[in-house]
Amino acid sequence: CTCLEGYSGPNCQKIDYCTASKCENGGKCISKETSFMCSCSKLYEGDFCQFKRETNYMLNFSRYDTNDFIRLRGFEINLTEVRFLR
Repeated sequence: CTCLEGYSGPNCQKIDYCTASKCENGGKCISKETSFMCSCSKLYEGDFCQFKRETNYMLNFSRYDTNDFIRLRGFEINLTEVRFLR
């Protein structure tokens, strides 16, 4: 018999596209109707979670007629507050 898209085999069973999952770095495979997608941890991104996320934060300051910025590198936590002391 001929199976509809997303089904295969003698009894037209639904295809589990996660069987041969290519998700990397602890990414979780989610089977879709005709394909799959990877749900990445907060430290990785990309179609297969193959890229480590940049952990840089840019702080922009506008004052007078100039824009200054500071780049903070190396944080792997959620940065919510920075205090500058004079």
